[in-house]
Amino acid sequence: MRKIFSVGYEDLKTLIFYQDGKNIFKLVVAKDDPPIVIEKDITRAEAFRLMNTRP
Repeated sequence: MRKIFSVGYEDLKTLIFYQDGKNIFKLVVAKDDPPIVIEKDITRAEAFRLMNTRP
């Protein structure tokens, strides 16, 4: 699984990972204080929509 997207907002970070063999996209949202990590499988369309959306 390789990281294809990363963006940070203050103490919140959004990352998207992609696995070639299985064509899987995974959204990871991480927060430092308090430490929280949320992972969710997303579709290709959702991944590209998030990557093309600017804050």
